[in-house]
Amino acid sequence: MDHELANTIWCEKYRSYSVDDLIVPNRVLRTIKGALSRPDSFPNFLFYSQNAGVFKTTAAMAIAHYMEDEYESRYKKINASKDASKDTIKEDIEQWSKYSSIEGHPNIIVLDEIDKSHSTIFTDALLGTIESIYQSTRFIMTANNLVDFSKYSKSRVTIIDFTPSDKDEKKEVKYKMFLRLKYICENENVEYSEKVLQEIIN
Repeated sequence: MDHELANTIWCEKYRSYSVDDLIVPNRVLRTIKGALSRPDSFPNFLFYSQNAGVFKTTAAMAIAHYMEDEYESRYKKINASKDASKDTIKEDIEQWSKYSSIEGHPNIIVLDEIDKSHSTIFTDALLGTIESIYQSTRFIMTANNLVDFSKYSKSRVTIIDFTPSDKDEKKEVKYKMFLRLKYICENENVEYSEKVLQEIIN
């Protein structure tokens, strides 16, 4: 995206690129930070929620950027809803994963919208690839639907549900949203009412 445009559209300008800035339940944040503290045993993740807009993809990319900055890991993002094929696995995943990071830490492949690949051929082939390149590469997948993928995931992928599980988690997320909205308004010199911000969040 053009730099000027990205700084004009606030959802891009203020997107979370840092793990610490993610607007997710603390439960999710603890799991992510725990994994990042042990890069060599980093698991394959499936970030799941039936709700859109809960920062699954944002979290996946924040992790990828963190691994790049802290451990010099390489990362690649693939939109599985558009590019799900055997050629993608062979050329964009297997070939790419042959080159490990300078420090030997795992590469990261973000497979966005894996549930929209609409191809058991792709997901079946992907399973073998996940196992064969595990020494060099880990996957972070995002999904709104587990119907086509859940039967494979238990032994190969750690599933994290981004949906707030109870009232306390909803409060956590709402408070983080509130702080972000206040910051945006103040940074953009926009007059605001805290009551209105709370209504927007609700």
